[in-house]
Amino acid sequence: MALSSRLTLLLAAGLWPAAAFAAPFSPDPVSFAGYANAAFRRDNRELVVKNLGTCLREGPQRDGYRCLSGELLRAVPGKQGREFCKLDAIWYVPFSRTVQFRTGSCQFRTDQQRLIDQGQRLLRQGLDTLENQTR
Repeated sequence: MALSSRLTLLLAAGLWPAAAFAAPFSPDPVSFAGYANAAFRRDNRELVVKNLGTCLREGPQRDGYRCLSGELLRAVPGKQGREFCKLDAIWYVPFSRTVQFRTGSCQFRTDQQRLIDQGQRLLRQGLDTLENQTR
């Protein structure tokens, strides 16, 4: 069987990628989060996405991209703090080259509360490390 006919069979069976991924990021959650955050900054939207998971290519040419979980931090005008939201989905739309998302539950936390929580978490990690090294 000739090489071109083998490739045609693999393409038809969906076992070989039909074309290179054409999005402006590589098809992995970290790269997509970086692209989404840059797009939000470019559009002057105070949003940050992180911890994306369960991501996949989609669409007829497989040039779209969607993640089904993650976190979104959203600034709230006039307040000292952010909303922390669970993402139901975040996706890249190839024809408009935009990032869209749908949030689930959100919880507002002040900057002061975030600092306290982060400090306590770091203190716990340090104490756990110290206790494990002294055993």
